Amino acid sequence: MKTYSANQHVPMKFHNLYVYLLNPLGILIRAALATLVLLTLLNVAVVPAALHPYDDILAQYGTDAMWVIFGFLVVAFLFALLAEVLLAKRRPLGVLILLFDYLVTTVSAVMTAWHLRSTENLVTAGITLLLCILVYVYYWKRRKLFR
Repeated sequence: MKTYSANQHVPMKFHNLYVYLLNPLGILIRAALATLVLLTLLNVAVVPAALHPYDDILAQYGTDAMWVIFGFLVVAFLFALLAEVLLAKRRPLGVLILLFDYLVTTVSAVMTAWHLRSTENLVTAGITLLLCILVYVYYWKRRKLFR
């Protein structure tokens, strides 16, 4: 497999797509999820009760678990925001944060598929694993461009 040198002209189409479209969408989704959890904790009904994803967690584990989930969502949001800035500047730390995010997402999807075996969860875990591998290979081949 060919890797690229630092002074070589390298196509960075996926990197540009990620920086200008995919990561901003991920940031917006994480902000929306954090807002939904916060509104759930504050007892503000913005989603119909039949569609609300956090009512079972709130009923079973209480508000402490929801505050922990909210904290993780806020940290994920901040890391995605930091990765966006660093990836736009082509810093190696941005790539490391991105790869760590993909690793955590893949582990989460695989663990969900392991514990709640359904076709949707298995397909999601497979697609997430495939995307993780492709992103790792992409940035591994272009690792010298970020130094």
